Amino acid sequence: MATSTAEDLPRGIEFLLSPNRINVAVSRAQWACFLYRSTQLSFMEPTTPEGMVMLGKFVTLCKKS
Repeated sequence: MATSTAEDLPRGIEFLLSPNRINVAVSRAQWACFLYRSTQLSFMEPTTPEGMVMLGKFVTLCKKS
């Protein structure tokens, strides 16, 4: 689960920020889970309303850590 720019996301930001993908990554961690992100992810424009909600949740998750 990594990308540097929006151009590197052929399936769109919605695919990267899918709650299911994040849940699987966290649940498979056996000891710890570290979240590193580019601040550029906060400025990507989702193509759907659901994508906007996912981006909002992702930004909130990043603020808590």
